[in-house]
Amino acid sequence: MMFVTILPRVLPLTILSKLQLPKFIIDVLDYIPIAILGALLVPTIMMIDGKVDFSINNLFLIATIITAIISIFTKKLVLIVISGIATMYVLINFL
Repeated sequence: MMFVTILPRVLPLTILSKLQLPKFIIDVLDYIPIAILGALLVPTIMMIDGKVDFSINNLFLIATIITAIISIFTKKLVLIVISGIATMYVLINFL
């Protein structure tokens, strides 16, 4: 059973480590993490009760916009995460 789970992880790694991939493929692979993150976060931010909500009542959207603005100016991950948490705290508890 161990080989069933390890083989799909190790086999591509060993094969691809010996190949020289074209620059185009490497450039495309660079976008995979952000695409996955976007696919996970956008539905959580935009949908409330199964419906897309762009209104002022969507606290997740407001917190995302505020955190994105802070991230543009600070570029420090710790400050961005803390500002996002603090923004959600303020929005939930004081609005």
